[in-house]
Amino acid sequence: MLSRRALANISRPSVLGAGADAAAANPYSETNRNGIVNLGRAENKLMDSEVIELLPLRAAPSHLPYGLYRGTLSLRTNIAALFNHRLSLSPSFKLNPDQLAIANGATPLTSCAAQIVGDEGDAILSPGPVYGSFGRDVEASSGLRFVTVNPLDNLSNSEVISPSKRVKRNIEEYPSINQLNNALDKDPRIKALLLTNPGNPSGRIIPRDTLLAYLKWANSKNLHVIVDEVYAFSVWNLDAQNKFLSALEVGEDVIRKDLVHVIWSFSKDFCMNGQRAAVIISRNPQFMRAYRELVYFHSISQSLDAALTSFLSSLPRVDNFITLNHMRLRASFTLVQRHLDSRSIPYLQPEAGICMWINLVRYLSHPSLTPSVSKKETPSLALFHHLIDNGVYIAPADAFYCDLRHDEQRGMFRVVCSLPLDVLEVGMQRLIKVLDSLEIEK
Repeated sequence: MLSRRALANISRPSVLGAGADAAAANPYSETNRNGIVNLGRAENKLMDSEVIELLPLRAAPSHLPYGLYRGTLSLRTNIAALFNHRLSLSPSFKLNPDQLAIANGATPLTSCAAQIVGDEGDAILSPGPVYGSFGRDVEASSGLRFVTVNPLDNLSNSEVISPSKRVKRNIEEYPSINQLNNALDKDPRIKALLLTNPGNPSGRIIPRDTLLAYLKWANSKNLHVIVDEVYAFSVWNLDAQNKFLSALEVGEDVIRKDLVHVIWSFSKDFCMNGQRAAVIISRNPQFMRAYRELVYFHSISQSLDAALTSFLSSLPRVDNFITLNHMRLRASFTLVQRHLDSRSIPYLQPEAGICMWINLVRYLSHPSLTPSVSKKETPSLALFHHLIDNGVYIAPADAFYCDLRHDEQRGMFRVVCSLPLDVLEVGMQRLIKVLDSLEIEK
């Protein structure tokens, strides 16, 4: 007999997990060209050779003891220096190592933050669409609930603007303050607001006015704000409509600094998903003390700690790495946009990160995509499975807390663009070939 918590975790569906498993079982490679091209998993593979060169992973006698579970002072000092260097922080807001703690990934940090800010049965609110695994991250260990508020809530389908060739920013992209208030009225046990900036799956930067409004709202309700900023240094679009504003840069005239907790990871900006290292940053001493009681379950190895410390030891070298990553990301996104534009497929204009949010709703009505009733399959899931059967994986709206009643969201798919150009080209050719066949056969 298992616990109710364990049974709930087992029963939680994971579209992202299903896609990743399918792609991992038959991965595309030079020796397996019939394998599945993985454009669904959020990994940046554009800087592999640079990471291998700059990350000195090796064991030494000094790495064999336990060390500090929250990360060595050297590593925390170097990460603080990175943020102080890259962000526009006022002198009184400069970070120090005591405001940082390390863990083996952003996922456990999200779980720990949930455990710290709420009790069992409480809730964390997030604007949707949003990263599809936050539900697991928040709920699996903490006993809290993950709830979302969607900008399309309470709208009929006729009220939603159909996407144009490039979906322009409009009022429906982010929930309004009234919608946040309605969500809090319906669920008074909400204890925190969880944001992602830059966004996943959207690849967009939250506009400054919207971010400040959200933070002011949270402050007025005495809610904690947990901000996932794992793409903070991946703002590659030189023509981005919005300039990235970290929650760490926002002054106390907007929100009390003890309410803001930022999560950042080496996985995305520095292309090290498999190394499992992330940091939580908070100017709330009590929050950090509480985290230190949880870090025993989530510490990184001393060898990795030393390697990351070395990786960050030269800020000019880190700046060069980030600049090169941006250049390669621009080339990858240009390739993807070229394919999408060739078929007039709508998408949100990306500004940062590694993903594009594209709208394939016009393909969902094809007779061959009849959803399985027994599996409670949606049309977007039917297309998701059809694409995997034809050698390419992209992640559907079902994985991102979308409102599947509306054309604006039910046909959305996340395409990960951060692959070598030759592999990305194969993946996009396969995607376009499948979509062409669905359009021709109508």
